[in-house]
Amino acid sequence: MFAHSLLSAADPNRSAAGLPDAVVAVYEAVRCAPRPVAVAEIAARQRLPLGVAVVLASELAGPGLLRVSARPVLPYPPEVVEGVLDGLRRL
Repeated sequence: MFAHSLLSAADPNRSAAGLPDAVVAVYEAVRCAPRPVAVAEIAARQRLPLGVAVVLASELAGPGLLRVSARPVLPYPPEVVEGVLDGLRRL
């Protein structure tokens, strides 16, 4: 799992009851999100070190509570992203 891995609830109606509070907090943050959320975003929202967020998310992915996508989908065509990056490099 990577910092940019996107997380989504496998079944938003499923409960994480019985798991440690920190794991449940990560699950609830992902479950309530309107879109898939990056592990780094969850770490920032929960005020957790990135490594801890990765471990907690992994604990949820193992039993199938979370879906993990290691390839983030770009909201813009690649040529637009490349144009922005080129512009930033010129600064």
